[in-house]
Amino acid sequence: MTRAPLTLAAMTLLPLLAWAADAPAPVPTAAPAPAPVVAPAPVVKSAADIDWHASGSLPPGIEYHLIYEEPKTHAVELVVRMPKGYALPAHRHTYDETIYMLKGRLALGFGARTETLAVGGYAVIPAETVFTMKAEGFGGAQFIAAFNGPFDVKLAAPEKP
Repeated sequence: MTRAPLTLAAMTLLPLLAWAADAPAPVPTAAPAPAPVVAPAPVVKSAADIDWHASGSLPPGIEYHLIYEEPKTHAVELVVRMPKGYALPAHRHTYDETIYMLKGRLALGFGARTETLAVGGYAVIPAETVFTMKAEGFGGAQFIAAFNGPFDVKLAAPEKP
């Protein structure tokens, strides 16, 4: 008696199995390809193509050109030019500043100590360091300034005599 139901079940399933055997095997679908990473294009500018801007946060006379701004941290690299005699009073920045001299001389005052940078010299000024700047030399000063965060300038309280 038990053979009859098994035989009936086998006869019912055989046509289904035959149909499945003739069906094409399922094709695995590949995961979509990741979007290609597009590298930024190189930027090359001659001295004549540099667009200088007056600073909105510093006394008139200083100019800058933005070389690069990092999109996530807003760290910036700038070319800065100051006319001869231009001076910034005691100030500080929220982020470290690195200065590399291109032209002229730049006197940096750190309290009672003054250091003068000439062409090819550099300074690394830690965040929150209070200092002054003065352009010296024929034709003023030109330098690259790099900040490891967004540019800001905070005037320091004047020293009491």
